[in-house]
Amino acid sequence: MGIPQIIVSTEKNSVVERRAEKLRIPVIHGVDDKGSIIRKYASENDIILDRAVFVGNDLNDLPAFEVCGIKAAPADAEEEILEIADWVSGRKGGDGVIRDLYRHLAINK
Repeated sequence: MGIPQIIVSTEKNSVVERRAEKLRIPVIHGVDDKGSIIRKYASENDIILDRAVFVGNDLNDLPAFEVCGIKAAPADAEEEILEIADWVSGRKGGDGVIRDLYRHLAINK
């Protein structure tokens, strides 16, 4: 669909890094404040944050939810995340949430 992606993670995890390499998308990990990093990345890459989708599942994703226009979550996200998400996948994290989101976006163009 030509939608640029990035993985932003608080953890430094070699599994996440390898997954990003396989998918050929950038990864920024070891992040304390996802909102600040996303603001910086968006500014450097001409991304309009009001149109950006952030998929998050845990409380450390709240700062990213504050800066992105569309908040998405897997079905098994923390309750606080589910309460403010604009879109919730029927799938659990790691079980095709991004593919589900792409299908949703394709249908609702």
